[in-house]
Amino acid sequence: MMAYRTLLAGMLVLLGSPWCAGDPGAESDGAGRLPEPVTWLAQLEFGASSLEVGNIGYLQARDTDAFTHGYSYALEGQPNELVVDRDTGALSLKTRIKASRYQFKAVVTSRSDPSRTTHFPLRLDVREGVILDRTAGQILHKIYDVDSGRYGRPDGLDYTNVLLNIRRAVMADQRAAGDGNLRATIYFRRGKTYDYTVNDWLSGLQYISVEPDPRYDPIGPRPRLRNTRQEFRFDSEIAILGSGGATAFDLLADKLKAYSPAIYSAKPGQDRVRLKKSADATFVKPGRWHLIGSYDQQLGGYPPNMRYFDYVKVVAVAGDEVILDRRLQNHHRDDYFEEPENANSLGIGRIIPLDLGGEGGLLPTSDSRLTIRLTVKDIEFLKNPSTDDGSNVVLYIAGAIDAIFENCVMPRPVPTIVQNMHFIGGTIESSEPDKLITSLFLENVRSGEIGGATGVDFMLIRNSSVAPFQVSPRHLRVVDSTIDGTTDTNLWYPVTFAYNGPVLSAEFESVMFRINPSNSDTRVMPAIQRPSLTIGSDATWRMGALIIPRSSPAFEDWQAWVFAGMIVYSEEHPDSWGVVGELSSRPDGSAISARVDWKNGPRPSRGKLVAGRGHKLAIDDSSKLTGKASWDALSGGFMWQYLPSSFGAVPPAVPTNSWPGAEPR
Repeated sequence: MMAYRTLLAGMLVLLGSPWCAGDPGAESDGAGRLPEPVTWLAQLEFGASSLEVGNIGYLQARDTDAFTHGYSYALEGQPNELVVDRDTGALSLKTRIKASRYQFKAVVTSRSDPSRTTHFPLRLDVREGVILDRTAGQILHKIYDVDSGRYGRPDGLDYTNVLLNIRRAVMADQRAAGDGNLRATIYFRRGKTYDYTVNDWLSGLQYISVEPDPRYDPIGPRPRLRNTRQEFRFDSEIAILGSGGATAFDLLADKLKAYSPAIYSAKPGQDRVRLKKSADATFVKPGRWHLIGSYDQQLGGYPPNMRYFDYVKVVAVAGDEVILDRRLQNHHRDDYFEEPENANSLGIGRIIPLDLGGEGGLLPTSDSRLTIRLTVKDIEFLKNPSTDDGSNVVLYIAGAIDAIFENCVMPRPVPTIVQNMHFIGGTIESSEPDKLITSLFLENVRSGEIGGATGVDFMLIRNSSVAPFQVSPRHLRVVDSTIDGTTDTNLWYPVTFAYNGPVLSAEFESVMFRINPSNSDTRVMPAIQRPSLTIGSDATWRMGALIIPRSSPAFEDWQAWVFAGMIVYSEEHPDSWGVVGELSSRPDGSAISARVDWKNGPRPSRGKLVAGRGHKLAIDDSSKLTGKASWDALSGGFMWQYLPSSFGAVPPAVPTNSWPGAEPR
């Protein structure tokens, strides 16, 4: 095994050591210093109504050398009504605010290097909100009372027709008000149970809130909602709730590639992309939301598990150039891996329509619009009692820019195709976060097991108590929380990592790790899986690039886990190592190519080549192991680990913290 040339003791105490601010292979300025990173905010302008309170959007910073969510946020010179969450970047109005245009600054600080602070000018455009007689420029706020009788009467406890009538009324009102000019609120009454047999009564609505009617029994038990449908063609029909319905993933599932134009490679920081074919501009609609996505990291499954994705609005299209309302956060290449013959394999850079319905949409025959903001407060969701199919506990939360569930009781939420998914308070029995989620926040939540999150860019658990989880977001952060496996006999360890996707960083701050005391294996975290291959039989070298054919038994692991910045090394001689640079694929999908910049020792021409799927693990001194919980050489397994001395950690079984200049980025 590897000799620890670089301070094994330091591995245990370097909790404050910042991430390197540059690429290990980047060129210096001649004085031994790496170039200063360039930082930007994806979005600089936000909108609101003078009658609304709560979330109005999220700040998301990025720079050329760090990841999107490695920052803390503050405001300077903002109106008193506006606040920002330090960790999530959530912008919220505490109270109503006067209609006007406000200019102020965002203060963005790197969490890894607090000396790096950048100020950005922001603008908040607050338009006048009204409840009646809307005129041009105003935003209409309207209440849809389930028990008013205006939308029909229930059949006993069955409110199916009432809810569908409300959906039709909201659709008509949002068409009449115009794009983005309606804020709809559906009221249920506390202490009542509402049954229905059609669960997609929220689909296609742009700005929608679901909450208890404050005029009736304001301190009573939450309204209870449940789907009682028994017969189904698709298991999604018997889920507790369905949403979405406006995206290409819903309406063009079998034609995704045909309606999602290919683009030339685009780098982080760009605010425009170029279409491969000018004629494809007909599929791109100015003023509408789109997803720019690339790199297929999962063979099979739906929706496609694209590793890199950006939610954007198109400002304009000029020939083959598409101008965006924000800067890209990810590098989208036109030669990333995908299976050309697989309709659901999306890997080369594409722009995918998300808001297809209504006048001016790509599919105007559909009246469904993309949900911009879905807010659900103080609702208890009950499992479907009419079937034993496992989908009877699921809430499908899909096709939204921002979705917030606050103080709700949820058997099993499954979010997918949501830019920002925010759970605040309440309880979750279990959950399965899925794909195409930029930010997943669990705040002040009591949660059972969490599994998946393979298509999540950033997952933050804060001030919460959660059961063991098995996830693999690109970036995981757990703060001021307890991971409690006291009674868990399923996942066994408090933290394990799911299959698809690399884990670029996992950070734990003031976290209590508890295991089931009956387990004989007392580790709180096993070693993360790592890909390996045999050079010559599983893969070959070609001009400094590692070529892994589709037929190789090692292909799926490498396709799922390889990333730019990954450290690869010889299993026989771990001192010989390199860093993955560019990733690409053959046009026919028959092989992936990873250019490796060899840094130390001879590049192996035979034997086993191993790589670090887990890049950086940091656990701070305030985190604790309880009871029999332990950390040993088979724990963690990340290429860069910072652990508290209280863990009593021993040298890991894989090379870690071993390569000067190979700091994570």
